[in-house]
Amino acid sequence: MPVPIVSFVGYSGSGKTSLLERIVPKLKQAGLRVAVIKHAAHGFCMDSPGTDSRRHRESGSDIVVLTSPGRVVCMEETPGEPDLGAVLESVTLKVDIVLVEGYKRARLPKVEVRCGPDSPGIPCSEEDLIAIITGEPVPGKATRFNAEDVAALVRRLTAMAGRSLRNQPAP
Repeated sequence: MPVPIVSFVGYSGSGKTSLLERIVPKLKQAGLRVAVIKHAAHGFCMDSPGTDSRRHRESGSDIVVLTSPGRVVCMEETPGEPDLGAVLESVTLKVDIVLVEGYKRARLPKVEVRCGPDSPGIPCSEEDLIAIITGEPVPGKATRFNAEDVAALVRRLTAMAGRSLRNQPAP
């Protein structure tokens, strides 16, 4: 069974990261191995000036890998936007589910996170939309979850990963 990949989309400040911070521990409690891929549309830099990793990157290395007990980080320079398919290919062999924050244009199942009652939706295909996180009624076929009802969304994601929570602690 292929690894399920679900993209969490919404405008900046809608609560995507906060929601994922609450979902991931529950998926872990259910025994799932979880990957989160964060799309940083405006770029990022995780290695600080003066660190060895930064010095290696600035010296022209195309790939810098940091290792320590219990952690590996790989930074790769790319000429443009990294191909999501290639990133997913390298991750899906190691996990049971992949949660993507962003990539609203990718053809993936999506959970749309809305920050308030008047929050506009992200323009995406209704056939890709599996859930909307909002306190308001929603038109269409997508399931609505309240942001506080993390347990229901976790059950849905766990089912997508082919697991049942019947024998697991309640999320």
